[in-house]
Amino acid sequence: MEGATVSGAVLPAPIGVDSFWQPRRAAFWVLLFFLANGLYSVIGMGLSGHAVVPQGMWTAVAVWTLYALPFLLLLRMLDLSVQISTVALVLAFAWGGLGAVYLAVPANDAILALAAKLGSPEFRSSWGAAIAGPTTEELLKYVGMVLLVLVARTQFLTPLAIVVTGAMVGLGFQIVEDFVYSINAAAGASDDDQVGPVLSMLVVRGFLCGLWSHAVYTAVASFGLAQFLLRTDLSFAARLGRAVLFFALGWTLHAAWNSPLPRANRSPPSTSFAAPSLRVPPRFTTCSASCCASVGRSGSGAVTGGAVVTAAGVAASRSEQAPRPRPRATSIVIRIVE
Repeated sequence: MEGATVSGAVLPAPIGVDSFWQPRRAAFWVLLFFLANGLYSVIGMGLSGHAVVPQGMWTAVAVWTLYALPFLLLLRMLDLSVQISTVALVLAFAWGGLGAVYLAVPANDAILALAAKLGSPEFRSSWGAAIAGPTTEELLKYVGMVLLVLVARTQFLTPLAIVVTGAMVGLGFQIVEDFVYSINAAAGASDDDQVGPVLSMLVVRGFLCGLWSHAVYTAVASFGLAQFLLRTDLSFAARLGRAVLFFALGWTLHAAWNSPLPRANRSPPSTSFAAPSLRVPPRFTTCSASCCASVGRSGSGAVTGGAVVTAAGVAASRSEQAPRPRPRATSIVIRIVE
């Protein structure tokens, strides 16, 4: 059995446990390819943000890194390393934050475009996020779990190992998504404050809406994957049925969160973003929650290519409100559907 390669030496994996270094397996290369492309994409987003709102970008990096640490410390406190390898958790987090985000952007764009063409622009605005977000993002996060299992099947021997790994995929997606929206909020602010919008995003998307979003959806779907892989006492049809059932449950939770129904009796979306007072408009543009999506404008609630802010546009908008000129950059970014 092959182990990880360190300085040219092959370290043996524990007996009965596959290593994640599996260059002879196609899933290994598929995983590596999309992680590399996702890393390139996310770094590009960060650099674009730095060109326009450098203080906001670095604030976003700091706050969302600190936000993720308690979850990682909790895993350490629970001493889950007996059932789940550190490498599995790192790869799961990376797939959610890099691979899944990278693939979700064009997929969400396509579904939202279809919603507008087959329905109407109003239907896309109201229900696009509830359709696109869970359909693309839950599927792509689930694909990451399947790839991890295909690379190192015997790393996942208990339901807990699969569910916690799935939660890490969701957490990675959420952290990168929130990072992207924080930069957009800072770039779209009407004044020179780059930190306030980021902190507002932390409160709203991190604490009010984030604790039960992507990590929960993916954990629920992953429980179905655990049933399919481990309940060998059941028939194939029964195992497949459970996998489909729990994936559908995760999808439904995500769709309900993005749905406009909870906002039925609310006032129209606000067009202002007041970071100092943490006043948040009822509509956001995010990837998983209607109430946590786009700050400062009505949005889709899904990671898309449509929520793009140009540096020139930001500078022009701010110049209308401030007498002094602002530096212009080439372009900025950032898109994601909850």
